[in-house]
Amino acid sequence: MHTVESPYQQKRDFINRVERFVIFSNRMKQPVSALPITHRKPFSEKGKDYFNERTRERLSMLTAKQVAEYFLTKADPEVGDEISNLKLQKLCYYAQGFSLALYDRPLFSGEIQAWMHGPVIPEIYHCYKENGSKGISAPEGLDFSSYDEDTRELLDEVFDVYGQFSAWKLRNMTHEEAPWIDAWDPDRGASVITHASLGKFFKGRLNG
Repeated sequence: MHTVESPYQQKRDFINRVERFVIFSNRMKQPVSALPITHRKPFSEKGKDYFNERTRERLSMLTAKQVAEYFLTKADPEVGDEISNLKLQKLCYYAQGFSLALYDRPLFSGEIQAWMHGPVIPEIYHCYKENGSKGISAPEGLDFSSYDEDTRELLDEVFDVYGQFSAWKLRNMTHEEAPWIDAWDPDRGASVITHASLGKFFKGRLNG
């Protein structure tokens, strides 16, 4: 029998996920240590720079479609957990933002644009636009070897935190965030959300 969580428990679960993401983020910005995160001593700026450079070398540049396909494999249609085109756009947006914040480099190629309903990757939108608002099927035979460990951990954490929300909730969340607000102009239409804008905003999230 499926147990429905109370609003309080749902809130606690979300807070726990956010806390895990913050811990993950802090760990990814420091050299790997055998000590628990809570007992690590501060590392020198030189050590951090070395770690970040090595991490950037390991982190492979994916296409936007590869990132989208990875997220689609995380859905579970049997329990009503589906990913629409709108929701997929927002998950990719958050993944790109946190990659820029953590590694100072984009996770995937292809630009993100500010559209009326939030950040959109045109390549992904046109790929799945025939689905409309319906859930998109997961790709068959996805080659997970294309995603290195750091990338998979990042995508998994983004999905754990943001994947629980509906497409429309994510849409509304992005409407309250600087990258979309600064780029969207209803008179001009679609415009690019720059990497600089994403990096600045999401670094503030991690450090806030």
